[in-house]
Amino acid sequence: MIVSVHVPKCAGTSMMDGWRSVFGGRAVEDYPPERPGAVAPDTAVVHGHIQATAYEGPRVIVLRHPVERTISFFHQWDRRHALGRPLWSRFHEPGTFEPVVEAVRRDPRAIIDFARLDPGPYWWYLDGLALDEFDVVGIAERYTDVLEAIEHRFGVRLPDTRSNITEQRLLLDEATLEAVASVLEPSVELWEEARDLAERRRVTR
Repeated sequence: MIVSVHVPKCAGTSMMDGWRSVFGGRAVEDYPPERPGAVAPDTAVVHGHIQATAYEGPRVIVLRHPVERTISFFHQWDRRHALGRPLWSRFHEPGTFEPVVEAVRRDPRAIIDFARLDPGPYWWYLDGLALDEFDVVGIAERYTDVLEAIEHRFGVRLPDTRSNITEQRLLLDEATLEAVASVLEPSVELWEEARDLAERRRVTR
């Protein structure tokens, strides 16, 4: 059974669509606080906002550049906040993000404070594992390479669907982008490690 870790805003919805198109009902979602319970013995893949060690099996993870992920994550919070349906966060008390979302609406430079609320979710999903312990590692910016790596490792080709894409884009100046990158520096370094590892594996396949 493949363990497919969906870090929020890292192409995970597209990947779940791909798993489902290949495996049908044998592709199971696990998105806390809703949990699937015990998975059936014939489950081909479990995919969701789960830690890499939640299940036994070969592991897949995709990361996105943390600055871009943070901006996309803000827009997701903003949409849900406007609908009166705030996102659930395992890392924060209810209501933590909403004042910061309002601040960013007033002044996009407040995205720096939004980044400080969520500076390093990648490590929670890794749950102590190194990237090279994953069977497939990729970056969202090179999603077709991720699909090729999955095909090489598991012998199945996921369709190149693109789902839940954020169309909005905050207008941020270079100084603000650099400040966000500074807040997220350890995550940026991990993303770079994922990018380089995926490339090394690609050229040696």
